[in-house]
Amino acid sequence: MAPAEIKKIKQGMTYSCKEKIIILNVFKYFRSEFPDKSVTDIVRRTSKATGCSEKSIFQFRKEEASAEGFKIPSKTKIRKNININSRELKYDNAVRLAIRNIIYDLKYRNIVPSLKIILKHIREDSQLPKFSMTTLSRLLRDMGFCYRKDGRKTILEDQLSVKQEIKEEIL
Repeated sequence: MAPAEIKKIKQGMTYSCKEKIIILNVFKYFRSEFPDKSVTDIVRRTSKATGCSEKSIFQFRKEEASAEGFKIPSKTKIRKNININSRELKYDNAVRLAIRNIIYDLKYRNIVPSLKIILKHIREDSQLPKFSMTTLSRLLRDMGFCYRKDGRKTILEDQLSVKQEIKEEIL
């Protein structure tokens, strides 16, 4: 019978506390079975048996010996440059104010401010950056605008004014 192939764990994967304990139990078993072997040889055997890298096993031993015990892996991956393309950083208050003025100007002229019309007016203004339809809708949502259904029509409103209307109805 052919020996079973041991799958290696992918690089960059995190280990749960239970997995670390199991790997260290294998290490301790080999340590008790072969007391005359060096730690490096036992780590190599453990690595072959578990599919975990030697470096990880040394790290687990260090974590176990520390006062805190095992580190619990974080649920989400921390990204270094997450805010580079953030709408809050990319589009400053001047851009937001210009878009808000376009919307209020359209409402003043009794034109329903749809995304297409707002985008058309933004593209006419040379000082404003180019937007896609999706970016504009997300930026409007960030600015506090929302669409409210009124019969068949959808109306773009300030969420602040909607909240004020609700407060007035309650009082």
